[in-house]
Amino acid sequence: MPLTIGLIKKHICIIGVIRAILVKQTSVSYTIEDGTGAIDIRQWDDAVGSSAFTETEKSMDANEADVYPRDIYVKVYGRIQSYSDRIFYISFKTVPIKDFNEITFHYLDAIHVYLESTAIKNKTCLSSSNIQLSNSPFHKISRNNINGIVKRAIKVCGDEEVGSHISSIINHLKNMFDETQVMRSLNELAEEGQIYSLMDEYVQLVDL
Repeated sequence: MPLTIGLIKKHICIIGVIRAILVKQTSVSYTIEDGTGAIDIRQWDDAVGSSAFTETEKSMDANEADVYPRDIYVKVYGRIQSYSDRIFYISFKTVPIKDFNEITFHYLDAIHVYLESTAIKNKTCLSSSNIQLSNSPFHKISRNNINGIVKRAIKVCGDEEVGSHISSIINHLKNMFDETQVMRSLNELAEEGQIYSLMDEYVQLVDL
């Protein structure tokens, strides 16, 4: 099943072998298999379906959908979609693999990312006792102290590339602050230029 480690990415790249093809008037559908499983992929012609793409995606999908034969390796750029409990993949660029070293590199890179992400997930499951407060009531904690604790949680829960998911930060601090307090702190940190966001629901610390 895709995304088994629970990290949601807007755009992802997959490599696999075309096992089935279905050509329609407005789209081409493939079934791609990579040795661990298979997923259905749909690529629209430019004239139809492209209105749902972002500007970045449109720039990658400059030509009409090409039709590739079965049993060749392809690299597919796109995004995961789900409908009626069915997961599929919307492609905005599909290219055939010509150098098989690229396949090996892709698998090694996927293993590397999995191991890194698993370590990050395990780190977020650690007890928040490392940043436990004294027995003083929360209302006595200054805003600066709360912001400092939230910044530390961002670092503990985060990924160097994409940052920390807001829900992970809230969950990490649930025994200390409620969601409103954490969101207020994140807003203050953003206004002060101490954090930024590269994608929805993720925040990253500014390196000073």
